[in-house]
Amino acid sequence: MTHQKYLKMASFIPRTAFLASEHIQKSYFLGHHRAGLEKMKAMLDSVDHVIECRDFRVPATSINPLFEEALGGKSRTIVYTKRDLGADSKPESRMVFLRLLLIY
Repeated sequence: MTHQKYLKMASFIPRTAFLASEHIQKSYFLGHHRAGLEKMKAMLDSVDHVIECRDFRVPATSINPLFEEALGGKSRTIVYTKRDLGADSKPESRMVFLRLLLIY
């Protein structure tokens, strides 16, 4: 490393605040998400059982509260997808995951 690069790194001062532009959308809930949710709500009366897909890698944060509210007490099966992309495929890890789901 050259002496000049070292001096630049040594003088680095990180930001203490991250100012967000007022033009940046505050949520990732886009218009097509709302349209999809409205279509699902309209179909619920003609559906006996719902199969919901969630991401295995982020089981808790892949829960959509608006979808939960729309489903109400409707019978459903939750399927966790992308298992092969999970960080750990050991059987013990799967058991811990299943215990967490039972708690939730």
